[in-house]
Amino acid sequence: MKMEKFKIIKNHSLSEIRGQSLMEVLIGLAIVAVIIAAAAMAISFGLQSNKTNQRNQVASSLAQQLADKVKAISDANWNDIYNLAVKSSSSQYYVNASGTALTIASGTATTSLEGIVYTLFFSVENVCRSNDASSTITSTAPCPSGSSEDPSTQKITVYTRWPAAARTGEIKFSYYLSRWKNRVFKQSDWSGGAGQEGPITEPNNKYATSSDIDASASGVIKIQGF
Repeated sequence: MKMEKFKIIKNHSLSEIRGQSLMEVLIGLAIVAVIIAAAAMAISFGLQSNKTNQRNQVASSLAQQLADKVKAISDANWNDIYNLAVKSSSSQYYVNASGTALTIASGTATTSLEGIVYTLFFSVENVCRSNDASSTITSTAPCPSGSSEDPSTQKITVYTRWPAAARTGEIKFSYYLSRWKNRVFKQSDWSGGAGQEGPITEPNNKYATSSDIDASASGVIKIQGF
């Protein structure tokens, strides 16, 4: 009788050991599965983050190229920027390149790089400066009280947009253009005398009327009686 009880107790202990071992294996597998899933998510996030960074870099480069082209146009002819028909924060223009010539057109431009379509455009706004001695930029037009529009300064905002998952990616930045290379006409020869009625299409050496002035010699104006 004692041997039978011993056997029963012994068999019961083996069953418990097997159950514990199976439970440990299942727990171990669950932990491994969690680790693998977390690693996969980390890798996926890293790859997605890398793609996002690459696209941001491409968009920034495209925006800077557009900004450089706009500046080149303003340096060549300020009126190509200042005389645009619509100027506001919502205006949309792009630069059209034909050979070495750059022109501004209304609307947006697109370019495709590595399967991603980027949309590029810029806006133009008139700039207001304070009427005091500092002449600081206060806002964009329409100008508030105490400030006036500065025809030699324009605010440019450049945009690059592209599709990104469930949203639209965007890079934008603003800067100011200044007309620092104004053309100045200097006239020192009035020897042609009076009688010129304006306006004229080409400058010459004549003037409309004068009194008590001798301008007969080129480069010299004399007040008569002195």
